[in-house]
Amino acid sequence: MALRSAAERQRELVLDILQVFTEGSEGSRKRTAGVREIVDRSVELFEPVARARGQTLSWDPLPWSEVRVVGDPSRLERVVSNLLDDGVRYALSTVNVVAALEEDFVRIAVEDDGPEVPEELTHNLFTRLGRWRGSRGDMGVGLYFCRITVEQAGGTVGYDRRRGGGARFWVRLPRAPATAARAT
Repeated sequence: MALRSAAERQRELVLDILQVFTEGSEGSRKRTAGVREIVDRSVELFEPVARARGQTLSWDPLPWSEVRVVGDPSRLERVVSNLLDDGVRYALSTVNVVAALEEDFVRIAVEDDGPEVPEELTHNLFTRLGRWRGSRGDMGVGLYFCRITVEQAGGTVGYDRRRGGGARFWVRLPRAPATAARAT
């Protein structure tokens, strides 16, 4: 059952990548998504998994109720879910989702206390079929999907080593103008 679920997720991810390439960036830049909504749904999905692994998954949604970013809501939710999937997969005990305003952007980071990505692999993290931290059966398309989705929305992605150990994967998305229409 778990193998079928993993295969189906990989299939959906590949289909999403193909759709992102065929649509171009115009569609993503016309839509907006609420930061709280996309992170809340992703955290809700991974909280039971983290709990079953004895991990703590934290996120403070309170300051993010009205903040919107540019991008397709379902794809941005998948981006955050991909980052959480990796965080929960490799964390020893804690995974934190942290959001911050950076001028006209919102940065959403997933931090974990697992192993750092070896220096020699950091250049390959967001490339097609890039592998990292042992890639336990991972096809290497999740971070690639994150990169192309976020770039089409006008943002950037990245990885940082955390002081004291662990990994921080982040996306930086353009903040939607206050007058932007809500996505459907």
